[in-house]
Amino acid sequence: DLQPEVQQAYKELIPYCGGIEDLLQNVSVSSDTVKDATAFLETFFKLYPTATEKELAYYVKDGVLAPVSGDIISELVNPVFTKDGDNLKVSMSVKYLDNKSKMTQISQYELVLHKDDNWKIIK
Repeated sequence: DLQPEVQQAYKELIPYCGGIEDLLQNVSVSSDTVKDATAFLETFFKLYPTATEKELAYYVKDGVLAPVSGDIISELVNPVFTKDGDNLKVSMSVKYLDNKSKMTQISQYELVLHKDDNWKIIK
């Protein structure tokens, strides 16, 4: 049973989505896609701190993310995936640990991924 305010929010979305079933189907992402995209992001963020602009071009469309540099270790934190047409939106944080200073920084990302042969960050 949903709280009344949640039920009301769903009712307000129905004209735009054709019903709650359609809404859930439109935004749900299969577990295989989540695993695949998570593996891509984990690999990308391991390479990202040391990647050159040329290397980033393989993973990122048209300089969407600028290169960073340093002796940094990264870790994904709570990625949340939603479908966006043929693309996949990801809202997540990445925890960076600078090996020299031992400082930790958490950065938030809102990314859009697209997969043809391979995943690529397009926005």
